[in-house]
Amino acid sequence: MAKAKKLPSGNWRTQVYLGRDAAGKPIVESFTASTARESERLAAVAAADRKRKKKQTLTLGQAMDEFIDTCRVQGYSPSTLRGYVTIRKNSFPSLVNVKLDQITPRDVQKALDDRAREHTPKTVRNDYFFLKTILEKNVPDLQLNGIVLAKLKRKKKQLFSEKWAGDILRYVAERWETDFYLYCCFIISAGLRPSEAYALTWGDLSASPIDALDSSGRTYKIGTINIDKAIVRGEKGFQPKGTKSDAGERVLRVDWSFFENLYDAKPRGKDNEQVFQMKPSRVIYRWDITRKDLGLPETMRFYDLRHFFATSVAYSGASEEELARVMGHSTSAFSHQVYVELFRERQDEINAKMAAGTAALYGSVSAKK
Repeated sequence: MAKAKKLPSGNWRTQVYLGRDAAGKPIVESFTASTARESERLAAVAAADRKRKKKQTLTLGQAMDEFIDTCRVQGYSPSTLRGYVTIRKNSFPSLVNVKLDQITPRDVQKALDDRAREHTPKTVRNDYFFLKTILEKNVPDLQLNGIVLAKLKRKKKQLFSEKWAGDILRYVAERWETDFYLYCCFIISAGLRPSEAYALTWGDLSASPIDALDSSGRTYKIGTINIDKAIVRGEKGFQPKGTKSDAGERVLRVDWSFFENLYDAKPRGKDNEQVFQMKPSRVIYRWDITRKDLGLPETMRFYDLRHFFATSVAYSGASEEELARVMGHSTSAFSHQVYVELFRERQDEINAKMAAGTAALYGSVSAKK
């Protein structure tokens, strides 16, 4: 910040550099006041106003590019950056070449309405919140409170039956290569996110069984899966990154039969080698064929296979906190939001058992008359 200097007259003067003019000459202005503080305040206001006006001469596309560059420097995840770049290229063709100081709320609403004609409400909302971030950063006086967006309809999570899980694993074992079969096993039977499963190395998996005790004191065999990374699609193809959140870093304890199946199907490699060598871009193609051939719901995504594991954990009697921990959710509140149907159905089962127990109790007791 420029400092004020006292003049012979007793006033104070602050000089501030305001950039360069069209000819490239430096622009320096002086601000004189009776106090140093007032002089410096006037200079700061002029500098901020100059900076604001300079920003407003940018087009929306240029402002988006600046923001994305900042996100790259700050280490945003590859998938997030890819999403921002996609929005920059495709979402607002009518606005990207317009200067920021010429954009009105009406222009924003029209661009969103155009987008909504061919895309889902969720996509439009994601596009808008990125746009809003850019505009609030560069044109803070622009009023966007009146923007109207379609309300999202929360989709009910697909609850998986054991039959579906068995049908899927049998089908992919017969139809597709070993890697895709095992990939499905990790998602269905261990609840990994597809990006987490694809990033696994052999060193993340137990090479030999570990003894564990159940609640009755009986010994059984388990293995562990260490989850601390993911591979996601970024601007330059598929790239490694950390887990989705700190809670995503976890160690899962899985019955040893899972590992026996794994090592029977594929010999263990070196600790630093990836378990899966298939191209991730082919996964959706394989899943679409599998889903259609098995007659599964059209809305069922490949990612939804991990909900079978969540269903199994919820029905085993686990609390929401325990479910959050094994699924890699940051809070149990998020697990409740995602899997509330599972706990509601489980509560219905508990209520039914309690009702039956209460009826049996009262049936065995004769009240005095």
